[in-house]
Amino acid sequence: MRRAPTLLINFRFPWGFMAMYFEVPEKLVPFMTKNDKGKPREMDSSFTPPERVLAAWLQGDQQYRNERLKLIPYVVEGPWVVRSMVTGRPAIIGKRLPVTYRHYESHGQHPLLCATLDVGNSTAAAKRIVSVCRRYMSSLTVDIGFVIEGNSPNELPEQMLGAVRIHGPDPLRAVPLRK
Repeated sequence: MRRAPTLLINFRFPWGFMAMYFEVPEKLVPFMTKNDKGKPREMDSSFTPPERVLAAWLQGDQQYRNERLKLIPYVVEGPWVVRSMVTGRPAIIGKRLPVTYRHYESHGQHPLLCATLDVGNSTAAAKRIVSVCRRYMSSLTVDIGFVIEGNSPNELPEQMLGAVRIHGPDPLRAVPLRK
């Protein structure tokens, strides 16, 4: 049972999955669903620029979301070959690989928005980076952050949506989901 409104970012790799859960602030929950007339909800004038950007993104369509979801990878520790490929530069992730979005609502539960980033069906460059990273994963420490891009002065400054640090994962030792 979901105890809080949630944004799930699910990376789908050729060898497995990595899921990241982020709680959505209560004041933004109405933007996770359409209103009765199917139109976008109106924003409160007290919203900060990052809250307005996130509210618009939550109620946006696939194309809008893909044009705004920005991934910021940073290799804290790891071999030179990985650090040279993963530069820490932000990337609009929907332009680099397929992303699908699904809303889940159940009676009595908080809403869930799931963004699945399909790394296995991405560009050749993204596949190459992931392949190299996989070889060295057990010696990596990587920070992964997400931002919703602001495109106009009234949408700035951007604010980090959420971030995680991953230290020394070993996908070869991961328990399989199915046998």
